[in-house]
Amino acid sequence: MRFREPGSIKLRSRTLVLACAILGASACALEQRSAEKMIDPGLRAEGAALTRERGSARKQMRLGPYEVRDVSVREAFSPETSMFATEVRGRPIREYSLALEFAAPQQARAWTTTCTGQRRQSQSADFAAAADESRDDVAIRCRMASDVGSWEFTAEGNLGENFEGALAPAADSAAPGQPGEDRVEVLLWFKMWRFLRRSLPSAAVQIRRGDAAVAAMILSRPERAWVSDALPEVERELSLALLVALRYLPIGLDEG
Repeated sequence: MRFREPGSIKLRSRTLVLACAILGASACALEQRSAEKMIDPGLRAEGAALTRERGSARKQMRLGPYEVRDVSVREAFSPETSMFATEVRGRPIREYSLALEFAAPQQARAWTTTCTGQRRQSQSADFAAAADESRDDVAIRCRMASDVGSWEFTAEGNLGENFEGALAPAADSAAPGQPGEDRVEVLLWFKMWRFLRRSLPSAAVQIRRGDAAVAAMILSRPERAWVSDALPEVERELSLALLVALRYLPIGLDEG
């Protein structure tokens, strides 16, 4: 079976990138406005704001004092093992494997970050294509490791809805004093006038600890992130390493 996607989704994403290049940052900021409103207002008002800057080498970027290095992505079709909680026969799956290094040069520390994401064709692929939106299922597993420990992120959801995942210390790395499990919100849609649902032109992800958001990022150029001033440095790095990985994982979070 052929893996189908709504016809204009990829075109729309490429058009946004082209518009940013031609019209400048102000056009991109306008596209990101809806996503920014979805981010916790307390974090936006009081957290440290970071914006993408050109990195020291091609295909790298900087976020404030942090650097993203050695990004690589591999794609596979119909993987042998499904990451989804429920098996569904006859629905093709694409798998993406991501690796990157998130570095904090001022701390002489780097986070080796690896992610595997699977995208499974929706049961209503024909209807979704007609509506010009994706409803494919996605499953994501990431691991962030440095000299201070390892953490894992897991999530499963649908591109037709906002969904959540969990960030927690890895089972083989848990130690006293480490932060517990944080909730990660993947924001792809918003409501207008309480009844009209619209896709966000730019997706956003935010990490919540209890009721408060402690880190967030808009997943389009120019990437913008916010981190709580209350987070210890190690947890800042960990949060940003995950957010950057989700930005680079080509699983469809940026399709809008």
